[in-house]
Amino acid sequence: MERMGKQQLFRRDFKLFPSFAFVILVQLTWVCLLTSNYEGLLDGGRAGTLWGTVWTFAGFLPVIASLSEMASWAPTSGGQYHWVSEFAPPGWQKCLSFFTGWMSVLSWQAGTASSPLLISGMIQSLVSVNDASYEYTDAKTTAIGVPITFFVLFLNIYCARAMPLMQNLMLILYVLGFVVILVTMLVLSPRIGFGHIFTEFENSGGWSSMGLSMMVGQLTPVFAFLCADSAAHLSEETKDAGLVVPRAMFYSFLVNSVLGIIMLVAFLVCLTDVDAALEDSSGYSFIWVFNQKMSLAGTDVLSSILIILFFGSTVAFNLSTSRQTFAFARDHGLPFSSWLARVEPMRQVPQNALFFTCGVTIVLIMINIGSSTAFNALVSLNVATLMISYVLSMGSLIWTRVTKPDLLPRARWSLGRYGIYINIIAVLYAVFVMFWSFWPESTPTDAPDFNWSSVIFVGVVVLSLLDYFVRGKRNYIAPVSLTKAWKDA
Repeated sequence: MERMGKQQLFRRDFKLFPSFAFVILVQLTWVCLLTSNYEGLLDGGRAGTLWGTVWTFAGFLPVIASLSEMASWAPTSGGQYHWVSEFAPPGWQKCLSFFTGWMSVLSWQAGTASSPLLISGMIQSLVSVNDASYEYTDAKTTAIGVPITFFVLFLNIYCARAMPLMQNLMLILYVLGFVVILVTMLVLSPRIGFGHIFTEFENSGGWSSMGLSMMVGQLTPVFAFLCADSAAHLSEETKDAGLVVPRAMFYSFLVNSVLGIIMLVAFLVCLTDVDAALEDSSGYSFIWVFNQKMSLAGTDVLSSILIILFFGSTVAFNLSTSRQTFAFARDHGLPFSSWLARVEPMRQVPQNALFFTCGVTIVLIMINIGSSTAFNALVSLNVATLMISYVLSMGSLIWTRVTKPDLLPRARWSLGRYGIYINIIAVLYAVFVMFWSFWPESTPTDAPDFNWSSVIFVGVVVLSLLDYFVRGKRNYIAPVSLTKAWKDA
């Protein structure tokens, strides 16, 4: 903190295990692969979803490794925008870091807004399974999502000191839930031959080739592997952050990936009819699988485990988002920065940033009442904006490695001599993901089914650049201007 020119404002309550649990819960990989697999099954089928998950894991591995190394060099809640400021070419440091900060804020805010509605949707689907007369509506989804958001706000303000313990307890449920659901599915559900999940591809999205279909469908595993950088945004509340944060980021990603692939294989083996599962009235293929041989009570119990885990993930996601927003406001990157960067002294939490984050969530989920298409377009910005923040931070690191390697701080978690090669692969993969994130799930497409995130992405890029020239160029304090060289720290 002294080297980065920042004042220590938070208690450092997080150690290695709670930090590890925190990233596990933000990513929630095996749960996401089980519950949010529609696009992968539509565009790729069983085999497409499985192989897409494998190469997505391989692609994200160098990305997470690169981010982990930067988190060891500069463990700050700002994350990517701080790393860009420190490693980008001098003439571009201020502008690029400001832009990266905006992209990171938008990404985390959009991702946070999607969580309450996801929980609400699963609750409604479970109710409809138990009561065929129940009518699922967007208004009801929003009505359930709003109190969920308020409860998350309450926990992150008034239970802040208990948050490490809560992360540990949720991790225990995460592991136990994995075992219970895995074993129950494999024992009770009908199964297809194991070999079918490796070879049975489907192109139900109408694309011109199976390869193109799989490229579109890969967003299913992409969502499941996002946001391992969440631990970086909690750096200023982590003890021995220069070592603990990169370890938590990298090894939680590995553990999550292994559990996710195991669960996905079991699910695909039990998915005896892809078309029937995609057309199930519940809207979730995993509920279709549960219903094949399990009792209604069994389906309720297993689905409730997933809902509870998603709630725990929402609490952690909100926590990370508020810290990232606070950090950017601390450097005067946002409007009303003085208010957003204020830390409540008694509880030592960025209370105003939490209020703001939950306020944004409520505003966005209210949009869902009028147009679910508009809401989905806004929250789908999560992938593109996060990827561009990764590209700029890792690209800045490559520039420094090539031109001024002596300026790099000493890292306690380092990629060593292979770092530059890993960084280059990571940048290429992040660009690849960003490109495919703008594609619709099927073709031909009309206005409600079009992926409007591309249009919104261009809009937010333009607005953030305008904000830089109108306000940021004058007010924004680039982190590098406060950062000491390592030899002088």
